[in-house]
Amino acid sequence: MNILLLHIREIISTLLFLSFLYKLWTKYTQKATHHNSSPPQPFGAWPIIGHLPLLGNKIHLSRTLANLSDKYGPIFTLRLGMQNAVVVSSREAVSECFTTNDKFFASRPKSSSGEYLVYDYASFGFANGPYWREMRKLVTLEVLSARRLESMKNLRVSEIATSVRELYVGTKGKWPCKVNISRWIDQVALNIIVKTIAGKRYGNNVGGGEDVKEVENFRTLIREFTYLSGEFVISDVIPIRVLKWMDVQGHIKSMKRVSKELDGIIEKWIDEHVKCKRDEQDFLDVMLSTIDDKFMDSDGPPRLTIIKATVVVSCIINMDLCFEPGFDLAAPGNRTVDMDEGIGITMPRVNPLEVVITPRLEPQLYEN
Repeated sequence: MNILLLHIREIISTLLFLSFLYKLWTKYTQKATHHNSSPPQPFGAWPIIGHLPLLGNKIHLSRTLANLSDKYGPIFTLRLGMQNAVVVSSREAVSECFTTNDKFFASRPKSSSGEYLVYDYASFGFANGPYWREMRKLVTLEVLSARRLESMKNLRVSEIATSVRELYVGTKGKWPCKVNISRWIDQVALNIIVKTIAGKRYGNNVGGGEDVKEVENFRTLIREFTYLSGEFVISDVIPIRVLKWMDVQGHIKSMKRVSKELDGIIEKWIDEHVKCKRDEQDFLDVMLSTIDDKFMDSDGPPRLTIIKATVVVSCIINMDLCFEPGFDLAAPGNRTVDMDEGIGITMPRVNPLEVVITPRLEPQLYEN
């Protein structure tokens, strides 16, 4: 009898909890149904969880959204748990939202990645309101200016040439040679990022010891950052405090760890720049000279927090890399290349890409 009563209590408690969730869901979604002018919405939204099952398959999120855009048009709505979202996928619509009517779109939804990965929404990609507009202006004038982009172009050309030479020398004339090209491209991108932002190079000939440890740690942290920023956190879309506290997926705990370790590396870079002035300014020098304590009002983030948050996101932005390697590339054994895509805002590969490389230029062109 006691066991039967216990089961009845559990069933009643579960039903009451589900009823509570359903009332919350109807509260968050009933407003959207009253507006006939809302963009189209895919069929099949579930109570409470909305369209999440539609997005939870093995296909990368960007491709799922592209398929939905082909079906429902360049602007459509989704229910992400208890939150309503509008998906915009045409150039004209994006320009309308973030250029013509940027004041109305200056807010951002709350998210665990914004709170824990980028200093409580201090980054321009996650910021809100007037602060977001000021940061966008700063990035446009200082990071994406014609002069800055030209200097970055020259730096990329120089860094790629150096890395190609290191790859050629490192193979010691054993051609054809199988290499992990994914890791090599990561190394090139990492060198460009750190050189652009902090004025230092993490090459193959680093001094060892702490330098080697730092470069490996930084590479791992950037990879984890891109993965976690693209991960689904259940408490973001079903805003019940106990879900966030429980952190059943473990993503929030991982975000806190990655943020803390990245902060240590970036703070070290800042200390080096404050102690040692140099003739050629890098991104950190520009940030330190441009952002002062009066950059934002008293309600904004502290100066160093703004700089750190901007550096973190700039590292991710600069991960995109396209170049001509100077080698003929082939898949080992002429096997089909594995193109499976992983989770993350940069669409990383699931498995590293190994290729067989053969030089196609004269030796002196690699060695000079």
